[in-house]
Amino acid sequence: MIVLLVAVTAAPAQRRNERLFPVEQGGKYGYINSGGIIVIPFKFDYAADFHGGLAKVESNEKCGYINTAGEFVVRPQYDFLNSEDFSEGLAQAGTDRRKNGFIDTTGRMAIPATYFMTGKFSEGLAKVWPTPSEYGFINKAGRLVVPAVYSDYGCDFHEGLACVKKDGKYGFVDKFGKIAIPFQFQQAFDFSEEIAPAELDKKWGFIDRTGVFVIPPQFDLAWSFQEGLAPARIGEKWGFIAKAGRWAVPPQFDEVIGFSEGLAPVRLGAKWGYLRHDGTFAVAPQFEDAWIFDGGLAQVRIGARWALVNVNGTLVWKWDEDDDLYTTDQD
Repeated sequence: MIVLLVAVTAAPAQRRNERLFPVEQGGKYGYINSGGIIVIPFKFDYAADFHGGLAKVESNEKCGYINTAGEFVVRPQYDFLNSEDFSEGLAQAGTDRRKNGFIDTTGRMAIPATYFMTGKFSEGLAKVWPTPSEYGFINKAGRLVVPAVYSDYGCDFHEGLACVKKDGKYGFVDKFGKIAIPFQFQQAFDFSEEIAPAELDKKWGFIDRTGVFVIPPQFDLAWSFQEGLAPARIGEKWGFIAKAGRWAVPPQFDEVIGFSEGLAPVRLGAKWGYLRHDGTFAVAPQFEDAWIFDGGLAQVRIGARWALVNVNGTLVWKWDEDDDLYTTDQD
């Protein structure tokens, strides 16, 4: 059973260092806290999560960035679809959709918009595409430190390594551009908790930083470890494995996402719920869609409308308009 918490407006003197969440009301976006209290009024055409104290918002078809008081720190001036959240003090931004660069938290173009595409900064480096087909990594000074010779999208840097693709195979490079793990895998994902999922001969296992499989390839698909468990699939069913390679939660779900804040979204049939580490449900399957918990709340879809729930499944906020992508399913 879902209980709705009634939202009220926060007093102006309320502390601004609490976690805020973007929500929609009447076709406009504002921000609430984890208790459902309105902190920033509904005045934006779109609003994203806060990162490093700043959030991307849309106003009059332009992108700007606000602080947690709802004030513009970077006035709306950038192409909305060509701009992203801040990460490590820099954000992808451009005035049109042809070239990207990076701005700092004052709105100054810190790295000129000369790239066809860019990624976010992670561990001091960001993916950039000087040409439409190949990418490398730059540092925060804008210097290319990993040559732009890789195809596909690969990974960001995690735990000092990034997976990259060359000549149809995946390997890993370090922050100096040196090949740390040779190109030998059909696919690979991020290192997390010192190991990374990798595919060899159509089966997935987990490798260490030398490229040696510490969990032999045996799964039909696997994601990175989070909170000591990793999603893995056998046939059509998903479960979670521990680092010894054994099933901690046997495969039984139709879809899963990794653990965050002690809970993992899982789908049984048509409904999503939230699973604990021991395989029991904290929130029974009841949602049409579900995302991870972050800051004590998770975004879910109830029918054609998005909502935020807490770790008990209590409804904190529900959008008052349907998502057009899902209205057909409800007719």
